[in-house]
Amino acid sequence: MSFKQDLYWKNLPSKIIPSKRPPTAFYGLFRNTFLKHFKLPYFLYTGTNDIDFEFLSKDPKLHKKLSKREVHIFLYEPVSFYFKQKNYNLGYYTEFHSNKNTSTNLRAEELDYINELGGKINGITLNHCDYGLGSLLGHSYPNINFLCRDIFIRQAAMSFMPLDPRIVTNITKKFWCGNGRYTIHRHIIMCYLADKSGNYSWWYNSDMDWESTVDWVENLPKEYLSKGNEVLNRNSFELDFSSNKVDVDEKHKLYYPDGALSTPNYKYKQTFDECFVCLVNETRFAQPTANFSEKIIDAINYKKPFIVVAPPKTLEYIKKFGIKTFSDYWDESYDEIENHSDRMLAIFALIDEINSKSLAELNEINNDMQTMLEYNRKIIKQLPTNNSVIK
Repeated sequence: MSFKQDLYWKNLPSKIIPSKRPPTAFYGLFRNTFLKHFKLPYFLYTGTNDIDFEFLSKDPKLHKKLSKREVHIFLYEPVSFYFKQKNYNLGYYTEFHSNKNTSTNLRAEELDYINELGGKINGITLNHCDYGLGSLLGHSYPNINFLCRDIFIRQAAMSFMPLDPRIVTNITKKFWCGNGRYTIHRHIIMCYLADKSGNYSWWYNSDMDWESTVDWVENLPKEYLSKGNEVLNRNSFELDFSSNKVDVDEKHKLYYPDGALSTPNYKYKQTFDECFVCLVNETRFAQPTANFSEKIIDAINYKKPFIVVAPPKTLEYIKKFGIKTFSDYWDESYDEIENHSDRMLAIFALIDEINSKSLAELNEINNDMQTMLEYNRKIIKQLPTNNSVIK
């Protein structure tokens, strides 16, 4: 059975409501991560937006029993930010200018439902994957105790692939950038990379009318990006599978290529081997809380350095797991820039710096990085059973 957005639970003090086991796609979470030994009542929510806790009313005594216990919720996905009395601007969540980070109207839909349940059971502990979420929104959700403990990334780390550390691949291209779902920041990065040596996937025909959907794209070099967009629309960019192009008519809707997306395998690994650095386009970009996913795990798995195109402080978050990043080789201060347009410009500058180097120079840097890259692989191999909370 494939991935499904749903709510699962275990260890509830109820004879009326038995545990709800997840489908096969999530078995590894319960067998191979720290959840295997988790004895407290908990819920695992693998979806986004609204969470239906109404089933708990089937046991009239359950709320009272839960109020005497420490109850946990694990969110598999980042939260869906929104502003009160406004619709989402990107399908099921909102991205926005950094000058709105402190808005008193900022909320997250999943937290609305969790906070309501917490009010009925004397509080609830939330294990989430949004670095800085408690500091940002804790005051708006008094019935939630926020813990940054990402269960998704533990599952992603289970795709660890054994490699021979003695083999150092020969670099023949400069950049790698794989993309699945259409997002505006992925489109922007691909416009910038389109004329540069690399292995890429991009499945979309699109104009550059980003301003009608988001408000953070000021200061970008639109003329240069427009030339890159022409290249994207004229050509096909594929990694380990083929698909027909998709026309993007409205930037706020969800667009995917046809067929299955890339998963760890030998053919997919080969697309990394000949490239120097991964431009990792994470799921979100223009929001205040950092998050990373299997995309970073893949880069580490295949022994590649990475530049992360994601919310501010994402590198800081990654380093909290013990993973080493690449400030010895280039400027990583882009991670500290809260203004999303300025952070994108800093990433462009870093792309230009790396692009200016010869393949001989990049191969030399790649050889020098090998000890660090192998160290990072050891970190992710241990990650599934690591139950630490990120401060």
